[in-house]
Amino acid sequence: MKGALLNYFFLMKTIKELPNSMTDKFPKDKSAYFNFANFINVSTYSFIYNPFKKDKYKLHELIRNNYKEFIVEVSILFKAHMEDSDSIFIDGILFLYGLISTNTLMDYLYPYIKGIKKDSYNLDKALNYLDSYIAAKDNIDLTKKSLYELFPNAYTYYDSIEEFIRNPLIKCFRFMGSNSYYKKSYKRFHTACKNSNKRGRLWDYIFFDKLFHKKDKKEYLIYTKYEDLSLLNLKKEDYIVNGITYNTTFEEVLDKALELSLKRIHALNSYLFLEKKDQEFRLEFNIDKNKKL
Repeated sequence: MKGALLNYFFLMKTIKELPNSMTDKFPKDKSAYFNFANFINVSTYSFIYNPFKKDKYKLHELIRNNYKEFIVEVSILFKAHMEDSDSIFIDGILFLYGLISTNTLMDYLYPYIKGIKKDSYNLDKALNYLDSYIAAKDNIDLTKKSLYELFPNAYTYYDSIEEFIRNPLIKCFRFMGSNSYYKKSYKRFHTACKNSNKRGRLWDYIFFDKLFHKKDKKEYLIYTKYEDLSLLNLKKEDYIVNGITYNTTFEEVLDKALELSLKRIHALNSYLFLEKKDQEFRLEFNIDKNKKL
Protein backbone atom coordinates (compact mmCIF):
# COMPACT_ATOMS: atom_id res chain seq x y z
CA MET A 1 0.00 0.00 0.00
CA LYS A 2 2.94 2.31 -0.76
CA GLY A 3 3.70 2.99 2.89
CA ALA A 4 0.26 4.48 3.57
CA LEU A 5 0.38 3.74 7.31
CA LEU A 6 4.01 4.82 7.58
CA ASN A 7 3.18 8.16 5.93
CA TYR A 8 0.39 8.67 8.47
CA PHE A 9 2.60 7.64 11.38
CA PHE A 10 5.34 10.05 10.31
CA LEU A 11 2.96 13.00 9.88
CA MET A 12 1.53 12.36 13.36
CA LYS A 13 5.04 12.08 14.78
CA THR A 14 5.91 15.42 13.19
CA ILE A 15 2.77 17.18 14.45
CA LYS A 16 3.34 15.90 18.00
CA GLU A 17 6.59 17.85 18.07
CA LEU A 18 4.80 21.15 17.34
CA PRO A 19 3.58 23.46 20.13
CA ASN A 20 0.09 22.75 21.47
CA SER A 21 -0.88 26.35 20.71
CA MET A 22 -0.52 25.52 17.03
CA THR A 23 -2.31 22.17 17.05
CA ASP A 24 -5.09 22.49 19.62
CA LYS A 25 -7.68 23.24 16.91
CA PHE A 26 -6.59 20.38 14.68
CA PRO A 27 -9.17 17.60 14.12
CA LYS A 28 -9.45 14.69 16.54
CA ASP A 29 -10.41 12.25 13.78
CA LYS A 30 -7.23 10.51 12.65
CA SER A 31 -8.77 9.93 9.21
CA ALA A 32 -7.98 13.52 8.20
CA TYR A 33 -4.28 13.00 8.87
CA PHE A 34 -4.26 9.73 6.93
CA ASN A 35 -5.86 11.59 4.01
CA PHE A 36 -3.32 14.40 3.91
CA ALA A 37 -0.31 12.18 4.60
CA ASN A 38 -1.15 10.08 1.53
CA PHE A 39 -2.09 12.76 -0.98
CA ILE A 40 1.28 12.41 -2.73
CA ASN A 41 0.54 8.78 -3.65
CA VAL A 42 -3.23 8.75 -4.01
CA SER A 43 -3.20 9.28 -7.79
CA THR A 44 -1.27 6.02 -8.25
CA TYR A 45 -4.55 4.23 -7.53
CA SER A 46 -6.47 5.93 -10.37
CA PHE A 47 -5.89 3.24 -12.99
CA ILE A 48 -4.56 0.36 -10.91
CA TYR A 49 -7.81 -1.61 -11.41
CA ASN A 50 -7.96 -0.97 -15.15
CA PRO A 51 -5.71 -3.23 -17.26
CA PHE A 52 -6.31 -1.34 -20.48
CA LYS A 53 -5.75 2.29 -19.48
CA LYS A 54 -2.62 3.93 -18.20
CA ASP A 55 -2.22 7.13 -16.25
CA LYS A 56 -0.78 9.44 -18.90
CA TYR A 57 -0.46 12.29 -16.41
CA LYS A 58 1.33 10.56 -13.50
CA LEU A 59 0.88 13.51 -11.21
CA HIS A 60 2.39 11.60 -8.29
CA GLU A 61 5.69 11.48 -10.19
CA LEU A 62 5.48 15.09 -11.33
CA ILE A 63 4.76 16.36 -7.83
CA ARG A 64 7.27 14.05 -6.20
CA ASN A 65 10.05 15.16 -8.55
CA ASN A 66 9.16 18.84 -8.13
CA TYR A 67 7.59 18.90 -4.69
CA LYS A 68 9.44 21.96 -3.40
CA GLU A 69 8.22 24.09 -6.29
CA PHE A 70 4.68 22.74 -5.80
CA ILE A 71 4.73 23.40 -2.03
CA VAL A 72 5.89 26.97 -2.63
CA GLU A 73 3.04 27.70 -5.05
CA VAL A 74 0.44 26.13 -2.73
CA SER A 75 1.87 28.08 0.23
CA ILE A 76 1.59 31.40 -1.59
CA LEU A 77 -2.04 30.73 -2.43
CA PHE A 78 -2.80 29.43 1.06
CA LYS A 79 -1.30 32.51 2.71
CA ALA A 80 -3.63 34.74 0.71
CA HIS A 81 -6.73 32.82 1.88
CA MET A 82 -5.85 31.22 5.21
CA GLU A 83 -7.95 33.73 7.17
CA ASP A 84 -11.11 33.06 5.13
CA SER A 85 -12.40 30.52 7.67
CA ASP A 86 -11.17 28.14 10.37
CA SER A 87 -11.97 25.07 8.26
CA ILE A 88 -10.06 26.41 5.25
CA PHE A 89 -7.11 27.21 7.49
CA ILE A 90 -7.02 23.76 9.12
CA ASP A 91 -7.41 21.90 5.82
CA GLY A 92 -4.73 23.99 4.16
CA ILE A 93 -2.15 23.87 6.92
CA LEU A 94 -2.53 20.11 7.40
CA PHE A 95 -2.30 19.59 3.66
CA LEU A 96 0.98 21.52 3.56
CA TYR A 97 2.32 19.70 6.62
CA GLY A 98 1.41 16.42 4.92
CA LEU A 99 3.21 17.39 1.70
CA ILE A 100 6.32 18.38 3.65
CA SER A 101 6.43 15.42 6.04
CA THR A 102 5.72 12.68 3.49
CA ASN A 103 8.12 14.00 0.86
CA THR A 104 10.85 14.48 3.46
CA LEU A 105 10.27 10.92 4.68
CA MET A 106 10.57 9.65 1.10
CA ASP A 107 13.81 11.60 0.62
CA TYR A 108 15.40 9.60 3.44
CA LEU A 109 13.52 6.31 3.46
CA TYR A 110 13.48 5.32 -0.21
CA PRO A 111 17.28 5.56 -0.73
CA TYR A 112 17.71 3.70 2.59
CA ILE A 113 15.48 0.83 1.42
CA LYS A 114 17.27 0.62 -1.90
CA GLY A 115 20.66 0.61 -0.16
CA ILE A 116 19.64 -2.07 2.34
CA LYS A 117 17.91 -4.39 -0.16
CA LYS A 118 20.42 -4.11 -3.02
CA ASP A 119 19.53 -6.55 -5.83
CA SER A 120 16.36 -7.80 -4.14
CA TYR A 121 14.99 -4.25 -3.98
CA ASN A 122 11.22 -3.97 -4.33
CA LEU A 123 9.91 -0.71 -2.90
CA ASP A 124 6.24 -1.64 -2.51
CA LYS A 125 7.03 -4.95 -0.84
CA ALA A 126 9.43 -3.23 1.56
CA LEU A 127 6.91 -0.50 2.37
CA ASN A 128 4.24 -3.13 3.11
CA TYR A 129 6.53 -4.77 5.63
CA LEU A 130 7.38 -1.45 7.28
CA ASP A 131 3.67 -0.61 7.47
CA SER A 132 3.12 -3.93 9.26
CA TYR A 133 6.04 -3.25 11.58
CA ILE A 134 4.70 0.19 12.53
CA ALA A 135 1.17 -1.19 13.02
CA ALA A 136 2.42 -4.01 15.26
CA LYS A 137 3.83 -1.41 17.65
CA ASP A 138 0.21 -0.45 18.34
CA ASN A 139 -0.92 -4.09 18.44
CA ILE A 140 -2.59 -3.81 15.04
CA ASP A 141 -2.47 -6.75 12.62
CA LEU A 142 -2.89 -5.39 9.08
CA THR A 143 -3.79 -8.85 7.79
CA LYS A 144 -6.88 -8.75 10.00
CA LYS A 145 -7.83 -5.08 10.14
CA SER A 146 -8.12 -3.09 6.92
CA LEU A 147 -6.89 0.46 6.48
CA TYR A 148 -10.52 1.45 5.92
CA GLU A 149 -11.43 0.13 9.37
CA LEU A 150 -8.60 2.18 10.87
CA PHE A 151 -9.40 5.33 8.87
CA PRO A 152 -13.06 5.18 7.74
CA ASN A 153 -13.38 8.88 6.78
CA ALA A 154 -10.13 9.40 4.89
CA TYR A 155 -11.25 9.18 1.27
CA THR A 156 -12.72 12.58 0.43
CA TYR A 157 -11.12 15.03 -1.95
CA TYR A 158 -11.80 18.29 -0.14
CA ASP A 159 -13.13 21.29 -2.05
CA SER A 160 -10.71 23.47 -0.08
CA ILE A 161 -7.72 21.46 -1.32
CA GLU A 162 -8.98 21.73 -4.89
CA GLU A 163 -8.94 25.51 -4.46
CA PHE A 164 -5.36 25.41 -3.16
CA ILE A 165 -3.86 23.10 -5.78
CA ARG A 166 -5.77 23.85 -9.00
CA ASN A 167 -3.71 26.88 -10.02
CA PRO A 168 -0.38 25.48 -8.75
CA LEU A 169 -0.93 22.33 -10.85
CA ILE A 170 -1.60 24.51 -13.88
CA LYS A 171 1.39 26.73 -13.18
CA CYS A 172 3.85 23.92 -12.36
CA PHE A 173 2.68 21.15 -14.71
CA ARG A 174 0.08 22.65 -17.08
CA PHE A 175 -2.47 20.22 -15.65
CA MET A 176 -6.06 21.49 -15.62
CA GLY A 177 -8.20 18.48 -14.66
CA SER A 178 -7.44 18.21 -10.95
CA ASN A 179 -11.02 17.97 -9.63
CA SER A 180 -12.15 14.93 -11.63
CA TYR A 181 -8.69 13.33 -11.51
CA TYR A 182 -8.38 13.41 -7.73
CA LYS A 183 -12.00 12.53 -7.02
CA LYS A 184 -11.47 9.39 -9.06
CA SER A 185 -8.15 8.76 -7.32
CA TYR A 186 -9.64 8.98 -3.84
CA LYS A 187 -12.47 6.64 -4.88
CA ARG A 188 -9.95 4.02 -6.04
CA PHE A 189 -7.81 4.60 -2.93
CA HIS A 190 -10.90 3.94 -0.83
CA THR A 191 -11.43 0.62 -2.61
CA ALA A 192 -7.82 -0.42 -2.04
CA CYS A 193 -7.92 0.48 1.66
CA LYS A 194 -11.22 -1.33 2.16
CA ASN A 195 -9.70 -4.54 0.80
CA SER A 196 -6.18 -4.22 2.21
CA ASN A 197 -6.62 -7.21 4.54
CA LYS A 198 -8.54 -9.46 2.10
CA ARG A 199 -5.89 -12.12 1.62
CA GLY A 200 -8.32 -14.20 -0.39
CA ARG A 201 -7.84 -11.68 -3.21
CA LEU A 202 -4.06 -12.02 -3.26
CA TRP A 203 -3.81 -14.78 -5.88
CA ASP A 204 -6.32 -13.01 -8.10
CA TYR A 205 -4.12 -9.92 -7.93
CA ILE A 206 -0.93 -11.90 -8.62
CA PHE A 207 -2.60 -13.45 -11.68
CA PHE A 208 -3.76 -9.98 -12.79
CA ASP A 209 -0.22 -8.61 -12.49
CA LYS A 210 1.30 -11.46 -14.50
CA LEU A 211 -1.39 -11.33 -17.17
CA PHE A 212 -1.23 -7.59 -17.78
CA HIS A 213 2.38 -6.86 -16.74
CA LYS A 214 1.26 -3.95 -14.59
CA LYS A 215 4.05 -1.77 -13.24
CA ASP A 216 2.03 -0.76 -10.15
CA LYS A 217 1.24 -4.25 -8.97
CA LYS A 218 -2.09 -5.00 -7.34
CA GLU A 219 -0.33 -7.75 -5.39
CA TYR A 220 0.93 -5.10 -2.97
CA LEU A 221 -2.54 -3.77 -2.26
CA ILE A 222 -2.87 -6.70 0.16
CA TYR A 223 -0.94 -6.96 3.42
CA THR A 224 0.60 -10.35 4.15
CA LYS A 225 2.47 -11.76 7.13
CA TYR A 226 5.93 -11.87 5.61
CA GLU A 227 8.72 -10.47 7.74
CA ASP A 228 12.03 -9.02 6.68
CA LEU A 229 14.10 -7.94 9.66
CA SER A 230 16.94 -6.85 7.38
CA LEU A 231 14.89 -3.75 6.56
CA LEU A 232 15.31 -2.56 10.14
CA ASN A 233 19.11 -2.94 9.95
CA LEU A 234 19.27 -3.72 13.66
CA LYS A 235 22.83 -5.05 13.27
CA LYS A 236 23.86 -1.74 11.69
CA GLU A 237 25.24 -3.32 8.54
CA ASP A 238 26.93 -1.00 6.05
CA TYR A 239 24.97 0.05 2.96
CA ILE A 240 25.70 2.51 0.17
CA VAL A 241 23.56 5.42 -1.03
CA ASN A 242 24.89 7.60 -3.85
CA GLY A 243 28.41 6.38 -3.26
CA ILE A 244 28.39 7.10 0.48
CA THR A 245 28.52 4.32 3.10
CA TYR A 246 26.01 4.39 5.97
CA ASN A 247 25.09 1.98 8.77
CA THR A 248 22.01 3.67 10.22
CA THR A 249 18.99 1.68 11.39
CA PHE A 250 15.44 2.21 10.16
CA GLU A 251 14.56 4.08 13.35
CA GLU A 252 17.58 6.35 12.97
CA VAL A 253 16.53 7.14 9.40
CA LEU A 254 13.11 8.17 10.73
CA ASP A 255 14.79 10.43 13.30
CA LYS A 256 16.88 12.15 10.63
CA ALA A 257 13.82 12.64 8.42
CA LEU A 258 11.87 14.01 11.39
CA GLU A 259 14.56 16.59 12.11
CA LEU A 260 14.42 17.95 8.55
CA SER A 261 10.63 17.75 8.38
CA LEU A 262 10.34 19.93 11.49
CA LYS A 263 12.93 22.36 10.13
CA ARG A 264 10.95 22.74 6.90
CA ILE A 265 7.67 23.18 8.75
CA HIS A 266 9.26 25.84 10.95
CA ALA A 267 10.42 27.63 7.79
CA LEU A 268 6.90 27.43 6.35
CA ASN A 269 5.36 28.74 9.57
CA SER A 270 7.79 31.67 9.66
CA TYR A 271 6.73 32.64 6.14
CA LEU A 272 3.02 32.24 6.86
CA PHE A 273 2.75 33.82 10.28
CA LEU A 274 5.67 36.22 10.78
CA GLU A 275 5.89 39.52 8.96
CA LYS A 276 8.74 39.69 6.45
CA LYS A 277 10.29 36.43 7.69
CA ASP A 278 10.67 34.46 4.47
CA GLN A 279 14.46 33.98 4.45
CA GLU A 280 14.37 30.51 5.99
CA PHE A 281 11.50 29.48 3.72
CA ARG A 282 13.46 30.62 0.66
CA LEU A 283 16.52 28.69 1.82
CA GLU A 284 14.74 25.43 2.65
CA PHE A 285 12.68 25.36 -0.55
CA ASN A 286 15.29 26.73 -2.96
CA ILE A 287 13.27 29.84 -3.86
CA ASP A 288 14.86 32.40 -6.14
CA LYS A 289 15.56 35.64 -4.29
CA ASN A 290 13.69 37.59 -6.96
CA LYS A 291 10.51 35.52 -6.70
CA LYS A 292 7.66 37.42 -5.04
CA LEU A 293 6.12 35.61 -2.10
